[in-house]
Amino acid sequence: MELNDSRRRLRQILVWLGAAEQHLENRLNRLLKGAHVPLAQFVVLNHLASLPAEGWTVSRLASALDTGQPGVSKILARLVAKGYVCIDVDSRDRRRKRHVLTAAGRVAHQDALRRVAPLTEALLADWDEAQIASLHALLYRLKTRLRALPADG
Repeated sequence: MELNDSRRRLRQILVWLGAAEQHLENRLNRLLKGAHVPLAQFVVLNHLASLPAEGWTVSRLASALDTGQPGVSKILARLVAKGYVCIDVDSRDRRRKRHVLTAAGRVAHQDALRRVAPLTEALLADWDEAQIASLHALLYRLKTRLRALPADG
């Protein structure tokens, strides 16, 4: 009986993660609408902001986002067109291009963060620091494990 309960719980965790992801994505998209930064662009801005001096190549971003290079290239092209990202060409290898936030990109990123902050605060308003730290550690562990699994399973 215990094994069945364990399997049921595991299935339920996956269902709940999927449902939470869908609810969160919908709410974030609504909040970001006024910033004219869809969620996919916000995610890329977050990555670019995490290493502002280094910049990101398309392949590195695609790997970090666990998605294909064509999709990342399209998002970056939109961010470049908005003036939020510039492309630095490597002087030693002109084929290598790094994408870096512009000043306007930093402002847009900060505006987007400001727009989503109330959701984060409301979502975890009744959690104490220990619970938030525990969730943070567990989500990091889950993210790390997902990245380590083979792509097909």
